Amino acid sequence: MEQYNLIALKSNKTRILIIGGGRAAYIKLTSFLNRGCNVFLVSTNISDNIRKLIEKYNVHYIEDKFHEKYIIDKHLVVIATDDEDLNCFIREKCDDLYKLYIDCSNNRKSTCFNSFQRETSNMVFSLNSKKACPNVTTFLGKKIKEQLESYDDYIEYVSSLRENLKKHNSKNEIMNFVCSDDFYFFFKKGYGNMVLNMFYGGIDFEANIRN
Repeated sequence: MEQYNLIALKSNKTRILIIGGGRAAYIKLTSFLNRGCNVFLVSTNISDNIRKLIEKYNVHYIEDKFHEKYIIDKHLVVIATDDEDLNCFIREKCDDLYKLYIDCSNNRKSTCFNSFQRETSNMVFSLNSKKACPNVTTFLGKKIKEQLESYDDYIEYVSSLRENLKKHNSKNEIMNFVCSDDFYFFFKKGYGNMVLNMFYGGIDFEANIRN
């Protein structure tokens, strides 16, 4: 079974090229626009749905056939045409230039894929099933999001604490202490600062962090 290495890309610094103008291109275009990516689309023909997105969002539409020059300055290439010969040609060019690519016609030939992605106030997570079952991924992803949302206040608290302890000699020790089931139990009861003061007295937790 293949192994995967999940990497989070910064959306506003990611340049994505989508090749195609049909349903597959529309789905990918919608997904990447929602994540704030810089999207370029190359196609001689586009659907009405894609045209609406181009008019609404900042999509760089190139009305042309595919040429190698269009992938030179892109980080990720999405192959979304129904021409297998063209798809094969694009994959070869991407391989030559060490570009990551998603082939919508055949995921097995892709070098990467879109993971199920959701976020809470303080967490972003992605999920993918090894046996390519998007329905179960979506089902479980919703459950994971609901669970993570219950930790949002705790994550906010710990993140603020870490920021305030950046120059403190006991930073690592304190962070290990608060990132535990025992401390979380007391935090949920409203005793986070009290417990910290019991073990690490002398630090003004109340001044910067609420619990």
